[in-house]
Amino acid sequence: MLEAGAEVLETDTFQASRIKLDEWGLADYTVEINTKAAEIARKAAGESRFVAGSIGPTGYLPASRIPRSGRSASGSSSRCSRSRPRD
Repeated sequence: MLEAGAEVLETDTFQASRIKLDEWGLADYTVEINTKAAEIARKAAGESRFVAGSIGPTGYLPASRIPRSGRSASGSSSRCSRSRPRD
């Protein structure tokens, strides 16, 4: 990537938010994990390139503590389902 001329390097922190890390019992390490990832990316990028932090989805709607997991506000699943034809 760097040899190809990249000007921005992204941290390996997708889904490293406190909410997602808590699912693995790692919420107390959120700052440490993200700081270390940024340090590693900065070292790899050098001083002449940018480092961008990666933030993934939490599974929660904004201002909500209830995960929707692919469900609409009405509670119906937003995923397509296929059924086999009946015999």
